[in-house]
Amino acid sequence: MVAQSGSASLHPVVVRRLDLGGLRGSLYSPEAPAIDLRSFTANTQLIHLIGAFPTMNVVELFHDRLATTVILFFLVAGVWGLIEFARGGQLGGTIGGILLIGQVLVIVQGALGMVLFVFDKRPDDLVHLLYGFTAALVLPFVWSYVRDKAPRQGLLLYSLVSLFIVGLAIRGMTTAA
Repeated sequence: MVAQSGSASLHPVVVRRLDLGGLRGSLYSPEAPAIDLRSFTANTQLIHLIGAFPTMNVVELFHDRLATTVILFFLVAGVWGLIEFARGGQLGGTIGGILLIGQVLVIVQGALGMVLFVFDKRPDDLVHLLYGFTAALVLPFVWSYVRDKAPRQGLLLYSLVSLFIVGLAIRGMTTAA
């Protein structure tokens, strides 16, 4: 923000904005076009200030990138679990922690998807929502089944469900748009 010295009535407050190509931000640059904020009404100033916040494109970008993260995360968790199972291991704190972090990733992914859905950025195919809900619910369902079983059996089931979530995430990406 550039304010010139002297009387406020003679010199306007000039804001220079930099267009980030779809991501409207509040970066100020001398190369951006100048805007005289005194000429705006209260409503247009509010709209201008709201324009400084991230648009739905940022949410869409995070939703997309988090889908890739979910795929890679659960792929590693599933393969690691199967390797541990083949070596005679059982479900422990490390794998349990990884699955908990993965579940948080899926829930954040779903929350971003719901924000997009509410603000009219809906997927072309609504089966995309089914894949998302299934990915979010499958680990808690397996937990309810496995909690009374042997830890070794739990490790195998969680590993296979992790790979199932990878498949759900891939299918979700193909039905997104």
